[in-house]
Amino acid sequence: MKSNTHIYRIPWRLMRKKWRHSLLMFSVVICYTLFSAFSYGQRITFTYKNVSLEQVLNHIKKSTGYDFLYNSKLIPNNKRITLSVKDADLESVLDQCLAPFQLSYEIQDKTVLIRPAAKQASANQPSIMTAQTQQSVQGTVKDAQGQPIQNVTVRIKGTSIQTKTDQQGNFQLTFPAGGGSTVEFTSIGFATQERPVSTAAMQIILEAATDEIDEVVVVGYGAQKKIHVTGSVAQINQEELTRAPMTNVSNMLTGKLPGLISRQTSGLPGSDQANMTIRGFGTFNDSSPLLLVDGVERPFNNIDPSDIESVTILKDAAAAAVYGVKAAHGVILVKTKRGSANDDVTIRYNNSFSFSNNTRFPEFLNGVDYAKWHNRARELDGSNGYFSDEDIEKIKNGDPDGKLGNTDWLGLLFKDYGLNKQHNISAYGGNQKTQYYISAGLMDQDGIVPNASFKRYNVRSNVDVNIRNEVKLAINVAGRKEDIAHPGFAIAPNNGYNPITQAIRALPIIPDTYNDIPTATGSSASTWNPIMAANESGFNKNNRYVFESSLDLSYEIPYIDGLRASIFGNYDHNFTENRNFLQSYYLNKYNVATGQYVRARADGTSELSSLFQGSSNGALMTVRPTLQYDTKINNHSIGALFLYEYRQTRGSSFQASRRDFLINDIPELSFAQEDVANSIRGSSTQTKIAGYVGRFNYGYADKYLAEFSFRYDGSYKFHTDHRWGFFPSLSLGWVLSKENFFQSDKVDYLKLRMSAGELGKDNLEAFLYKSFFAFTTTPVYAFGTSPLANYALYATNSVPSFDLTWEKTRVINAGAEATLFNGKLNAEFDVFYKYTYDILQGIAGVYPPSISNNYRTLENSGEVSARGFELALTHSNRINDFGYSIKGNLSWARNKVLKRTQSENVPSWQNIIGQPLGGVYGFEALGLYQTQEQIDNRPTGPGGVQRLGDLMYNDYNGDGKIDTYDQVRIARSATPEMMFALAPDFSWKNLHFGFQLQGAAISNVLISGLYPNGTMDQTEFARAFYGGGNAPYYLVEGSWTPENTNAKYPRLGEAWNGNNGWTSSWWVYNGAYLRLRQAYLAYSLPKQVIEKLRFKEVKLSVSGNNLFTFDYLKYMDPEMPSNNNGYYPQQRTINFGIDVSF
Repeated sequence: MKSNTHIYRIPWRLMRKKWRHSLLMFSVVICYTLFSAFSYGQRITFTYKNVSLEQVLNHIKKSTGYDFLYNSKLIPNNKRITLSVKDADLESVLDQCLAPFQLSYEIQDKTVLIRPAAKQASANQPSIMTAQTQQSVQGTVKDAQGQPIQNVTVRIKGTSIQTKTDQQGNFQLTFPAGGGSTVEFTSIGFATQERPVSTAAMQIILEAATDEIDEVVVVGYGAQKKIHVTGSVAQINQEELTRAPMTNVSNMLTGKLPGLISRQTSGLPGSDQANMTIRGFGTFNDSSPLLLVDGVERPFNNIDPSDIESVTILKDAAAAAVYGVKAAHGVILVKTKRGSANDDVTIRYNNSFSFSNNTRFPEFLNGVDYAKWHNRARELDGSNGYFSDEDIEKIKNGDPDGKLGNTDWLGLLFKDYGLNKQHNISAYGGNQKTQYYISAGLMDQDGIVPNASFKRYNVRSNVDVNIRNEVKLAINVAGRKEDIAHPGFAIAPNNGYNPITQAIRALPIIPDTYNDIPTATGSSASTWNPIMAANESGFNKNNRYVFESSLDLSYEIPYIDGLRASIFGNYDHNFTENRNFLQSYYLNKYNVATGQYVRARADGTSELSSLFQGSSNGALMTVRPTLQYDTKINNHSIGALFLYEYRQTRGSSFQASRRDFLINDIPELSFAQEDVANSIRGSSTQTKIAGYVGRFNYGYADKYLAEFSFRYDGSYKFHTDHRWGFFPSLSLGWVLSKENFFQSDKVDYLKLRMSAGELGKDNLEAFLYKSFFAFTTTPVYAFGTSPLANYALYATNSVPSFDLTWEKTRVINAGAEATLFNGKLNAEFDVFYKYTYDILQGIAGVYPPSISNNYRTLENSGEVSARGFELALTHSNRINDFGYSIKGNLSWARNKVLKRTQSENVPSWQNIIGQPLGGVYGFEALGLYQTQEQIDNRPTGPGGVQRLGDLMYNDYNGDGKIDTYDQVRIARSATPEMMFALAPDFSWKNLHFGFQLQGAAISNVLISGLYPNGTMDQTEFARAFYGGGNAPYYLVEGSWTPENTNAKYPRLGEAWNGNNGWTSSWWVYNGAYLRLRQAYLAYSLPKQVIEKLRFKEVKLSVSGNNLFTFDYLKYMDPEMPSNNNGYYPQQRTINFGIDVSF
């Protein structure tokens, strides 16, 4: 909300009361039962007559949650008991129950061990040692490839006694003698295995889950076995995610999840994240997915990757419908790590040191070559060159006067490498009562440009407490501090004062200093010196403090197996401070035409240094009471979920600017002498969203599956008549491999699934159904010639749009999952169709001028469709000590505009209906003028002059002139329609090696053309000496000259020619690429070595990211922004890491 805009405030107090009443109706019973659960079951009451002891013990188990271990032969079937107790404790009840049977007991944690009562020992008879009542099992768990599996649950079957394997796959479990005969091994993604208790070391090999799919995947508000999932879901675990360190999570995900489309356009520290969509663009408004971390809407780019357990994307309506309001274009779920009940603690430390440099950047002319090529360009323009042979000799060998030189400005600006450091230390473990994961981390990312850096400090604590067997509490607390530092001149594309832009435009024919003063070049008032811009322009600092917390209290309701009530709440708070200090500095500016230096203040600075300081606060609160039911009755699996979710945000901001500092070394507002006019501003915001969620699952014999889900959402953005939306979905699954008629010795598992549903998004600004007003910033009333100091209140919108509603997306998805050849090959395929309607769009220019502004400017009338497919394949095998796996995925998504407002007289070739989103329109270039006859016989150009070597455009409509009516669709969107990846992974004994090839296709990039403000012009990479600056070698060497008529680029020249600056097909490149995204080599020290060092695991690694690329752009990265003046290149990194646990 703009600070100078006053809006009508809605009655928050009334809404608060309504919310309280709604929430109370649903949650009062849940809250009561949750909080009363602390005292439930502490005392025991029952009355039994003539029943077996086993019946009594079962009642005690249900009432208290305690397990019982005993030999069934100890309890005679023909002996009965009559007993009545009221409000008694466990011990007294056990004494009364067991004494008639001459039995005794021992309580260990939540287990009661029953044994024969010991005979009274004589005074000289030794007592029985406790150790004689204990026994243990130990061993190692590995996968089919021989790799240790961590966090496998090892349980004495039928009891709650369990532990988990460590990083080497080792386990040891102690339990009462005679307390069990079978050990059960379970882990996500592997088939459950059972073994008899043995005193010998157990060597367990877990096979990948096949026909009994045990893998668990994260879904909306919970988790499901993969065999039961009927929606389109993709998931990646922490191990695969972090094999090669990267600075943010979004870049780690690139190419690893089918359906996720990503594009990284910058390598700037703190701003190098990838732009992500799921299944491409589905609207011409915001198509970004909903991001959730541990069930709360939060950004995840700057989460420490070491804290992440898994990342899941929900792609279709069946998977995402429960998230309603913002899930129309997919959901990304991030789950952080938790502790385990393994009666152990593990401390883990990992770090990486990375060296980064540019993946690509063009080589620009040195001083000698610049002088020669610049002279040639002026000669072709019909002017004399600036540089004589004597000048060129001075540039080459040194100027006695010190005026001329040979300076590589880009070489001086770009460091040899940027150093990135990441550290994380964590402690995790627990027992049956409490499990915990605690971590702290640091990342320090140093850029290749001086004074460009990003630092992150993070802590996290995830604790789970089993208050009683049926009551559990989960508490998550995390904090993060993020510091972004840039020079006073921002490093951003299309910023003329950007140090990278200045390095391109500073001429290489001068020394870096003259008379001990830094030098500069530049046309008109420009003063280009990148080193001073990076080091002396001041600073631009962004400091962000983030606090995140959540609490989940759950209660398993007794007597109804599978029924659970819970209440979830979170509170997040963030504070951001921006400080931009811009100070003046002076340079010796060289005039190329006169050959003289003049002292000048750096362009972009003022005589008085200035400081902008702003801050913002944001808070998020979520409350979510939930009822969940899961049970299995014979072959029937039944599940239900119902919840209410309320979400509220509050925010405020403040900013001020002052200038004229007494001392530049103390850049604080109080040390400035003058306020900047109209700079003191403030604003506040508040949002509220509520929704009801339901989900019902049914499965028969794990063969026939069905799921229905819905969300009923309300958003503050809409008028009360259109505030609520209902979004349902239905999905079905069929496991063919479980049918009797399905007989195959090659196909282990085959499931077909299909889903359909509708999703919604409140993709618009708030309160458009109201009239907006604002005050003018200057006096507007005048009588005679003198304006009065009065301000006017004016309307900022014409007619309120009362009936605006949700943007809706209908999705149909069909998929198949298969496992073949005894688990060696896994395949998953999805095909989808999306139809988005009621898209908000402007309708200005549609109505005739005669009705003035008396019409609505917005309406829900746009429509877009999208279709595509995803394929994922995984092959794994092991041959003796050598194991390998190969993962591949392919995604394709194409959208089409079905309905969008356009002028009625738009030419058919410019009609966007039926075309994909993001297309670029411009002139079709036919080539370069090669003869004067071509020029004489061509239609008049769109602007500029037409000479030999200049671009020749197609007169598409044949009217004898080139104008905007001749513009056609010349390029696809820069966001690729297709993404693909191939990731082989190999292991041999303690060595681990792998790499990922990742690519994209069906996209275009432009190196010249359309600027963000709509201006058409060339760029530094498409026109030699752009802006009076330097030029890349490829451009001058490939430009048209009389000696090089078969040229790749238009006529060489110094002077600007508008004819060649129009957006045209000449500057369009195929955006497809294949990149070695990452490669890694790791070595784990042998077990006998780390045991001597008292470690659990020590792993050394070396890896690399963005190592090389095959594409159609030779000099720039294919993921660069389409308009690339001054862009910060993507980075290639080499990483060295160590991972130690003990």
